[in-house]
Amino acid sequence: MRKNNLIISFMILIICTFFSSTAVYATEDATRREFSEPKVMVTSYEIVDGKISNGEEFTINVEISNVNQYTTAYNVAVAMISANNNVVMVDEKSNLIYFDVIEAGETKEFTMDLKMLDLENDGLAVVAFMTTCYNKQGNAYSEESRLTLTAEEQAQLEVSAITISKNAVVGANALVSVRYANVGGARLSNIKMKIEGNIEESQKIKELGILEAGSQKYSDYYVTFTEAGEQTLNISFEYQDKLGNIHELNAAKYCLKVYPYVVSAENELVVDTEKIQLGMKEIYMLIAGSILIIILLAVGIRFVLNAIRKHESR
Repeated sequence: MRKNNLIISFMILIICTFFSSTAVYATEDATRREFSEPKVMVTSYEIVDGKISNGEEFTINVEISNVNQYTTAYNVAVAMISANNNVVMVDEKSNLIYFDVIEAGETKEFTMDLKMLDLENDGLAVVAFMTTCYNKQGNAYSEESRLTLTAEEQAQLEVSAITISKNAVVGANALVSVRYANVGGARLSNIKMKIEGNIEESQKIKELGILEAGSQKYSDYYVTFTEAGEQTLNISFEYQDKLGNIHELNAAKYCLKVYPYVVSAENELVVDTEKIQLGMKEIYMLIAGSILIIILLAVGIRFVLNAIRKHESR
């Protein structure tokens, strides 16, 4: 009997110890949850449209989270700060975002409209999001999250004019004139004019070289058509910016009439003029030229007659 009492007492002691330890751990856990520090930080972000251009506006979607799984964050303020002064708010909007409460482990989202200023060096800008929050006891906590944003060089080549002959002849040179400008703030290199159409293969790429910032050039180029009839030239441009990125300007389409050569009776190559359709402008020019020739002939004949009369009167 005595032995049984000892066993029962021992078991009661073990049970009491277990529940006491559980109560202590529960109290410690509650205390840890009550006084632990909330930590709010940027956990992800996304650039709307997927790219940032130098000197252009862009929209960023930011996701922040209270990564503490126990403590709620109160009066959360998020401030956008440009670490190297290359990013500013659009339309002087506030750079602050507020949340009353972010629960433990909860995630919030917000959107900002920003502008990337022109970058002179590597095309990088550092943006910091400084978060400040409070726990239940009113203690303040801060956390900084830094993002490195990369700007793409904005397309800076501008083609203001392309002039092509309205008519051309197979096997003969046809003029293509182009005026282009660098409207950006940095040198452009490896500029190429690409021409697609029925022309000599070696003439389909024209190297235009480099173009300094703020300057423009005018270039004449000759192509040789290989086929007659209604022909189309697709002209596009390619160039390289200061970061080494390759840019393209969309192709423009130009249509013209190409005439064949025919062999004359003297075995000489001449243009098949029977197939040339004259427009109203050409017709007017021919009429005006004919009238001018007639007038000059009349004046000349009259001058000769007057001279003869004077000579006979003597």
